[in-house]
Amino acid sequence: MTTKIEIENELLRNTFKGNDHLLKTMRSLFFGFHVKPEDKILIKTTFTNEALREAVRKKFYAKPGDEVEIGQIADFWIGIPDDKIVGMDYNTISQIIEPRKNFIKMTGIALALLEKPDGKKVDLVYSPEEDDELRIGLLSRNKFMNVIEAGLNMIKMVAEMKNLSPDEKEKLTNKNSSK
Repeated sequence: MTTKIEIENELLRNTFKGNDHLLKTMRSLFFGFHVKPEDKILIKTTFTNEALREAVRKKFYAKPGDEVEIGQIADFWIGIPDDKIVGMDYNTISQIIEPRKNFIKMTGIALALLEKPDGKKVDLVYSPEEDDELRIGLLSRNKFMNVIEAGLNMIKMVAEMKNLSPDEKEKLTNKNSSK
Protein backbone atom coordinates (compact mmCIF):
# COMPACT_ATOMS: atom_id res chain seq x y z
CA MET A 1 0.00 0.00 0.00
CA THR A 2 1.39 3.38 -1.00
CA THR A 3 0.99 6.12 1.58
CA LYS A 4 0.37 9.79 0.93
CA ILE A 5 3.88 10.53 2.20
CA GLU A 6 5.38 8.06 -0.30
CA ILE A 7 3.40 9.65 -3.12
CA GLU A 8 4.56 13.12 -2.08
CA ASN A 9 8.17 11.99 -1.77
CA GLU A 10 7.99 10.43 -5.23
CA LEU A 11 6.65 13.72 -6.58
CA LEU A 12 9.55 15.55 -4.94
CA ARG A 13 12.05 13.04 -6.38
CA ASN A 14 10.60 13.36 -9.87
CA THR A 15 10.74 17.14 -9.69
CA PHE A 16 13.99 17.84 -7.85
CA LYS A 17 16.37 14.91 -8.36
CA GLY A 18 19.49 16.34 -9.97
CA ASN A 19 17.77 19.72 -10.26
CA ASP A 20 19.82 22.01 -8.02
CA HIS A 21 19.01 24.85 -10.39
CA LEU A 22 15.34 24.71 -9.42
CA LEU A 23 16.18 24.59 -5.71
CA LYS A 24 18.56 27.56 -6.04
CA THR A 25 15.95 29.46 -8.04
CA MET A 26 13.41 28.84 -5.28
CA ARG A 27 15.88 30.13 -2.70
CA SER A 28 16.55 33.25 -4.75
CA LEU A 29 12.83 33.81 -5.16
CA PHE A 30 12.09 33.29 -1.46
CA PHE A 31 14.93 35.58 -0.39
CA GLY A 32 13.92 38.32 -2.82
CA PHE A 33 17.06 38.02 -4.94
CA HIS A 34 17.00 38.65 -8.68
CA VAL A 35 15.32 35.83 -10.62
CA LYS A 36 15.65 35.76 -14.42
CA PRO A 37 12.40 35.90 -16.41
CA GLU A 38 12.99 32.39 -17.78
CA ASP A 39 13.42 31.08 -14.22
CA LYS A 40 10.15 32.72 -13.19
CA ILE A 41 8.52 30.80 -16.02
CA LEU A 42 10.21 27.62 -14.74
CA ILE A 43 8.74 28.25 -11.29
CA LYS A 44 5.27 28.98 -12.67
CA THR A 45 5.18 25.90 -14.89
CA THR A 46 6.69 23.58 -12.28
CA PHE A 47 4.30 24.59 -9.54
CA THR A 48 1.03 24.48 -11.46
CA ASN A 49 0.64 21.09 -9.76
CA GLU A 50 -1.17 21.67 -6.45
CA ALA A 51 0.01 18.32 -5.04
CA LEU A 52 3.63 19.36 -5.63
CA ARG A 53 3.07 22.75 -3.97
CA GLU A 54 1.55 20.96 -0.98
CA ALA A 55 4.44 18.47 -0.75
CA VAL A 56 6.90 21.37 -0.86
CA ARG A 57 4.96 23.35 1.74
CA LYS A 58 5.15 20.47 4.19
CA LYS A 59 8.95 20.54 4.06
CA PHE A 60 8.89 24.16 5.21
CA TYR A 61 5.74 24.41 7.26
CA ALA A 62 3.87 21.38 8.49
CA LYS A 63 0.44 22.14 9.88
CA PRO A 64 -1.46 20.17 12.50
CA GLY A 65 -3.29 17.42 10.67
CA ASP A 66 -0.66 17.03 7.94
CA GLU A 67 0.46 13.49 7.33
CA VAL A 68 4.21 13.68 7.91
CA GLU A 69 6.91 11.16 8.78
CA ILE A 70 7.35 10.26 12.44
CA GLY A 71 9.96 12.56 13.93
CA GLN A 72 9.50 15.23 11.28
CA ILE A 73 6.66 17.28 12.69
CA ALA A 74 7.66 20.86 12.04
CA ASP A 75 5.06 22.91 13.86
CA PHE A 76 6.81 26.21 14.48
CA TRP A 77 5.45 26.57 17.99
CA ILE A 78 6.33 23.13 19.31
CA GLY A 79 10.04 23.92 19.21
CA ILE A 80 9.77 26.37 22.09
CA PRO A 81 10.62 24.56 25.33
CA ASP A 82 8.44 25.57 28.27
CA ASP A 83 11.47 26.59 30.32
CA LYS A 84 12.31 29.25 27.72
CA ILE A 85 9.11 31.17 28.45
CA VAL A 86 7.64 30.10 31.80
CA GLY A 87 8.69 32.61 34.42
CA MET A 88 10.75 34.69 32.00
CA ASP A 89 10.50 38.45 31.68
CA TYR A 90 8.39 40.09 28.96
CA ASN A 91 11.39 41.04 26.76
CA THR A 92 12.76 37.50 26.75
CA ILE A 93 9.37 36.05 25.87
CA SER A 94 8.92 38.67 23.14
CA GLN A 95 12.30 37.75 21.62
CA ILE A 96 11.13 34.15 21.40
CA ILE A 97 7.48 34.55 20.34
CA GLU A 98 7.53 37.60 18.03
CA PRO A 99 10.19 36.29 15.59
CA ARG A 100 8.27 33.03 15.22
CA LYS A 101 5.04 34.88 14.59
CA ASN A 102 6.82 36.99 11.96
CA PHE A 103 8.66 34.19 10.18
CA ILE A 104 5.48 32.11 9.95
CA LYS A 105 3.98 35.01 7.97
CA MET A 106 7.21 35.38 5.97
CA THR A 107 7.18 31.68 5.06
CA GLY A 108 3.58 31.95 3.85
CA ILE A 109 4.50 34.94 1.68
CA ALA A 110 7.50 33.07 0.25
CA LEU A 111 5.53 29.92 -0.56
CA ALA A 112 2.86 31.98 -2.35
CA LEU A 113 5.61 33.02 -4.79
CA LEU A 114 5.61 29.48 -6.21
CA GLU A 115 2.29 30.32 -7.88
CA LYS A 116 2.96 34.00 -8.50
CA PRO A 117 6.72 34.67 -8.74
CA ASP A 118 6.06 38.39 -9.22
CA GLY A 119 3.91 38.59 -6.09
CA LYS A 120 4.66 40.17 -2.74
CA LYS A 121 8.22 39.45 -1.59
CA VAL A 122 9.73 39.00 1.85
CA ASP A 123 11.90 41.95 2.82
CA LEU A 124 15.17 40.64 4.28
CA VAL A 125 16.87 44.01 4.57
CA TYR A 126 17.78 44.72 8.17
CA SER A 127 19.52 47.71 9.61
CA PRO A 128 20.73 47.83 13.22
CA GLU A 129 19.79 51.50 13.24
CA GLU A 130 16.08 50.62 13.03
CA ASP A 131 13.87 51.25 16.03
CA ASP A 132 14.02 47.62 17.12
CA GLU A 133 15.46 47.52 20.62
CA LEU A 134 14.90 43.78 21.06
CA ARG A 135 16.13 42.99 17.52
CA ILE A 136 12.89 41.19 16.67
CA GLY A 137 13.38 42.06 13.00
CA LEU A 138 16.85 40.52 12.92
CA LEU A 139 15.71 37.41 14.79
CA SER A 140 12.72 37.04 12.43
CA ARG A 141 14.89 37.46 9.34
CA ASN A 142 17.46 34.92 10.52
CA LYS A 143 14.85 32.35 11.57
CA PHE A 144 13.13 32.71 8.19
CA MET A 145 16.39 32.21 6.29
CA ASN A 146 17.23 29.14 8.41
CA VAL A 147 13.78 27.64 7.82
CA ILE A 148 14.07 28.15 4.06
CA GLU A 149 17.55 26.61 3.92
CA ALA A 150 16.46 23.65 6.05
CA GLY A 151 13.35 23.09 3.91
CA LEU A 152 15.32 23.23 0.65
CA ASN A 153 17.85 20.83 2.14
CA MET A 154 15.06 18.45 3.17
CA ILE A 155 13.64 18.54 -0.36
CA LYS A 156 17.09 17.83 -1.79
CA MET A 157 17.59 14.91 0.61
CA VAL A 158 14.22 13.40 -0.31
CA ALA A 159 14.93 13.91 -4.01
CA GLU A 160 18.25 12.09 -3.78
CA MET A 161 16.92 9.16 -1.72
CA LYS A 162 16.97 5.79 -3.40
CA ASN A 163 13.55 4.65 -4.55
CA LEU A 164 13.02 1.17 -3.07
CA SER A 165 11.28 -1.55 -5.02
CA PRO A 166 8.32 -3.30 -3.34
CA ASP A 167 10.56 -6.32 -2.59
CA GLU A 168 13.23 -4.09 -0.99
CA LYS A 169 10.56 -2.36 1.11
CA GLU A 170 9.21 -5.70 2.32
CA LYS A 171 12.68 -6.99 3.21
CA LEU A 172 13.46 -3.78 5.10
CA THR A 173 10.13 -3.91 6.93
CA ASN A 174 10.67 -7.56 7.90
CA LYS A 175 14.24 -6.84 9.04
CA ASN A 176 13.13 -3.87 11.18
CA SER A 177 10.18 -5.72 12.69
CA SER A 178 12.38 -8.63 13.80
CA LYS A 179 14.48 -6.39 16.11
